[in-house]
Amino acid sequence: MAGAGVPFRVGREAREEYGEPLAGVRFNDPDEVEPDWGARTGDEPIDVSPYEPDGSLRPCFVGPVTPGAADSTTMNYHFRLTLSTAPDRVPIGPPVGYDAGRFAILAEYLGRHPELGLDDIIDIYPNASGRYTSAADGRTLAHPGEKWEINNRQSAVISLGHFGGQAGYLDGGHEERLRVVEDHRRHNQGLLHFLATDPAVSSAVRAEMARYGLPADEYVDNRHWPYQLYVREGRRMLGRYLMTQRDVQKDRAKPDAVAVGSHYLDSHHTQRVAVSRTQFRNEGRIWVALDRPYHIPLRSILPPERVAENLAVPVCLSASHVAFSSIRLEPTWMALGQAAGVAAALGTRRGAPLGRVAADDVQAGLAGTLHLDRLLR
Repeated sequence: MAGAGVPFRVGREAREEYGEPLAGVRFNDPDEVEPDWGARTGDEPIDVSPYEPDGSLRPCFVGPVTPGAADSTTMNYHFRLTLSTAPDRVPIGPPVGYDAGRFAILAEYLGRHPELGLDDIIDIYPNASGRYTSAADGRTLAHPGEKWEINNRQSAVISLGHFGGQAGYLDGGHEERLRVVEDHRRHNQGLLHFLATDPAVSSAVRAEMARYGLPADEYVDNRHWPYQLYVREGRRMLGRYLMTQRDVQKDRAKPDAVAVGSHYLDSHHTQRVAVSRTQFRNEGRIWVALDRPYHIPLRSILPPERVAENLAVPVCLSASHVAFSSIRLEPTWMALGQAAGVAAALGTRRGAPLGRVAADDVQAGLAGTLHLDRLLR
């Protein structure tokens, strides 16, 4: 997309730009209710000083911010790890250059809250277990086994999400991106090692974390570590139609729909903000349930006609940060990718740019109401 010269945006729009109540810099306040848009859950101020003894801000903290303002931050990144409790699991040792001081605010917080468990710090799912059954409603249920998926816990003080560490990735060259990826690996590996070994962590949490290691049979040529950083949000195209909060929650129907979204409006935090000399808050989270699905139009994956006629962008599609926070789930991207493939196939066989393929034809191909071989003649 960027290489083709297509316009794009990075970061968050201000509330007033598209009339989105959830847009811009934001704190989740428990009493923050907006009629017709939905209530939000709260992230409380955290009683840990965001300042060093010399008065400077701790690393990856920012000073005062303006709620509702636009900025260039994105959702935090981390690795989506598979862990193992099997006898052949590979121990999670310290990363090169390990510094427990990197997790000083977590150590301080745990000292005040010794009751916290491991699942208060990281999310642990049985999704990687390989043991599945079908529920009555058609969903697939994962059952505990010897493999586990872990994820950033959004309500945690510190979790796998490396707040501030994502800066520099999107506009950086190859070497800078490698540096950011390696920094995230060291952060995530360091956190897991810290939880298993540091005396600031309760003995119960250390014992539970020690049960886990890396799977011996996965990523064997990469130190059993995933190849890819989980980049939740990057560039977003400015295309023929830009999806906003209104399209997700209110004006849901689109005549040229090629996919359906249904996930929560769900942005992970973006940064840590000093709100006083003794407190900070995690900022940027959105977590709002949707009461029904919404359409995603073909126009939202197509660049402006004057810029590129033969390109579809099903992942970095044209959406505001708020709308993208719901669209960004992999099942939705797969549906959009299928739509892009149908459009590309039709355009190729007809000798026309995919951007000129009629939405009706793409819909027909997706729905199977017309055979593709017939459309391609």
